[in-house]
Amino acid sequence: MTRHLRLGLGLLLAAVGAMFSPTLYAQTAPAFDRVEYFLDSDPGFGLGTAVTLPTTPGTNLAALPFSLSLAAVTPGFHSLGIRSRAGANNWSQTHRQILYKEPASSTAAAPGLAGAEYFIDTDPGYGLGTVIAITGGGTNAAGVAFTASLGSVSPGFHSLSVRSRDANGGWSQTYRQIFYVEPATSTAAVPALAGAEYFIDTDPGYGQGTVIAITGGGTNAAGVAFTAGLGSVAPGFHSLSVRSRDANGGWSQTYRQIFYVEPVATNAPPANLAAVEYFVDTDPGYGQGSSAAITGGGTNATGVAFTVGLGSLAVGFHTLYYRVRDVAGKYSQTQNRAFYVDDPTVAAIPNLNKAEYYFDTDPGYGLGSDVPIATPATTLTNLNLLADASALATGQHRLFVRVRNASGRWSQVLSRAFAKSGCNNSPNFAAGQPAASYTGSGITATAVEQMYNGSAVTGGSSTFLNNFHAQVDLGATTLRTISEVQYALQNVNGTAVNYTVFVETSLNLSTWTVVDTYVATLPANQTSSINVTRTLATVQNNVRGVRLRMTLPTVAQGIRLTNAGVYFFPVTCPVPVISGFTPAGGPAGTVVTVTGTNLDGATAVTFRSCLS
Repeated sequence: MTRHLRLGLGLLLAAVGAMFSPTLYAQTAPAFDRVEYFLDSDPGFGLGTAVTLPTTPGTNLAALPFSLSLAAVTPGFHSLGIRSRAGANNWSQTHRQILYKEPASSTAAAPGLAGAEYFIDTDPGYGLGTVIAITGGGTNAAGVAFTASLGSVSPGFHSLSVRSRDANGGWSQTYRQIFYVEPATSTAAVPALAGAEYFIDTDPGYGQGTVIAITGGGTNAAGVAFTAGLGSVAPGFHSLSVRSRDANGGWSQTYRQIFYVEPVATNAPPANLAAVEYFVDTDPGYGQGSSAAITGGGTNATGVAFTVGLGSLAVGFHTLYYRVRDVAGKYSQTQNRAFYVDDPTVAAIPNLNKAEYYFDTDPGYGLGSDVPIATPATTLTNLNLLADASALATGQHRLFVRVRNASGRWSQVLSRAFAKSGCNNSPNFAAGQPAASYTGSGITATAVEQMYNGSAVTGGSSTFLNNFHAQVDLGATTLRTISEVQYALQNVNGTAVNYTVFVETSLNLSTWTVVDTYVATLPANQTSSINVTRTLATVQNNVRGVRLRMTLPTVAQGIRLTNAGVYFFPVTCPVPVISGFTPAGGPAGTVVTVTGTNLDGATAVTFRSCLS
């Protein structure tokens, strides 16, 4: 007979997970030109056993079959390493798979099985378990059935173990199976619940938790609601535990739920930075890396330079890690950047002789719009380009730029976000500012910086509650003219939310003026953001600071704000002006260079309605 266990208390908790997810921009990769593998020891890049590639390998080798010889490999566990290459020195990560080589099979006939035995929980020793009869002299015990006696086994979890013995006295492995013996069923009525209790983190003992009142004399606590006091609970992860007690004094199981208490937002100024430490490839531990002092008492490490010694590093890819420490001894997150150590036998660094740009989608290496390089050099510190954005639709875009050296190797891709409106385009003046330029009320400076730079912001970090604001200093040197503000909003609450967003500007970061007010309603349970574009009623001149402030009713989880931008789009399109021709004249077929202003986006030239 089966006894049913009734749960002590139904509990529903809602939690918001916070995951940092960086924004990645896709590039078209070159085709694979080599795949290699090795067993156990890595011989080095390019020195493994080559795998035959198809005639046109493409950029994805998801189903590339190959055979490897294991004749010389000893029996036992080994690791198979495999990697691919797409272009000179452009290697993938090395992927490993554990494999096992079985010992050579014996040609001698396997002896027949002579018997088997089982035991429950404790192993009495080989040959001392309860006998299982095996007849027929076969070599396989599959299909042998037996009945295990459970008469003296107490209720609860136990393990049943079985093994067999051959005619030569050799024993098999011991196989175990967990099983559960249910308590004898009682016909007595289930007693009513008399109470429940909860506790946080540490169990104080049965009857010593915080009381939860249960009335009505029912036998099921589903739907019982209670409020857990968190006033004295420190920020961080904790566990809430709940259990119920019936009228006979019997307790239910204890049910636990993990939850997170967010730190209280603070407006205390951050501590000054004391040092930066760095290491290559392997983390030696906090405070154990190479250190470089930060002087000046600032709270921002932008512009801090240090030299990394690479003399002992092997040729190939490596990772530089770095983090900063403030005067209170607290460390930042650890940042990293991949780099490549060239072969020291290379005589000279090849010149950079090609540059290209593209918008939004990578057309492939060498297929972007060409940027002329008048004088190739190993460093291009002032590469000027005029990017033609005339064909782009109105909205958010990103400009990408990369260079190539004389050996055909491409650099990393640099990018910058901007917005286009009709025939005009504008950079996001709020992006790319020093980290100290971003501040907030109720929002961390790091989250504000991510909001204005189009970076991924975790849900908790980007959540606005009533009267929170995110502020950016556009710089004191060049005051800006702005005409438009854009941002994205998301409501994760289970009910629709009425909200108001104020755009405020300042000439000095002390006095703020509301220049736009937007009132709207966000629907409930949004799974993605909606974009909001606000064209200011009056163009604002000499702007140093911009602040986005939100007012809300009382809501459980706030409203998420991301992808904020500040722009200037002229009301009218700039008029092209031609200032000269070179040469001034010539026979038919002469190439004429037209110079002037506002000519970007021009695709053709006509003379007296004749297309040149």
